[in-house]
Amino acid sequence: MHRSRFSIHRRHLAYRTLRRKQAQRSGCVPTYSDAICQGCPYHPAEALALAPAGSRAHAPLDAERNGSRTLLVARAPGIDEWEDGRPLISPNYRSAAHRVRKSHGRLGRDRSDYDFTNTVQCYPGKQPSRNGKPPRDNAPATDAMAHCRQWLQRTITASRYTKIVAIGKEAAEAVASCKRPPGVVIRKIPHPSSGRLTNKALDAALT
Repeated sequence: MHRSRFSIHRRHLAYRTLRRKQAQRSGCVPTYSDAICQGCPYHPAEALALAPAGSRAHAPLDAERNGSRTLLVARAPGIDEWEDGRPLISPNYRSAAHRVRKSHGRLGRDRSDYDFTNTVQCYPGKQPSRNGKPPRDNAPATDAMAHCRQWLQRTITASRYTKIVAIGKEAAEAVASCKRPPGVVIRKIPHPSSGRLTNKALDAALT
């Protein structure tokens, strides 16, 4: 029987909601009230003036769990992710999210085939514009990475991933520091903004 895109979307949404509730019960959902977030430079939310607490769906961001055996780990949410509440969702053609979506299209896959999370779950703001070029996002603070690494560890521990794709240097460092079950394949790829990530390498990592 033919299923409309709307019905498929509703099914995926219901599944993600169920997975989120399961994650909440297991203590995997980031929250500013948790001890992990205490002392982080991005706590409380008011410290991030560029994106006040009311401008996003969930603070901090959480992993998107689609029941996949492959986890994609990005660096940090941009302003679009911060407002939407999901990692790697930006429509900006310069973003890592855009490159990942293009790869999905080439591979005949879609977002529901992967789980997603970030190295740091709070938006770090933007750098000042230089030479008339659009401002780039700040790199996550080192202290913030140390705090959020514990959320990443909980995400990895709670799921049975067979592959983890680390997008960029910060993600690679965070994944390397986490304990993982034996046999998990780790793929490290350059951040798309570096100009060093080819479509072939990206597609190979997401296959």
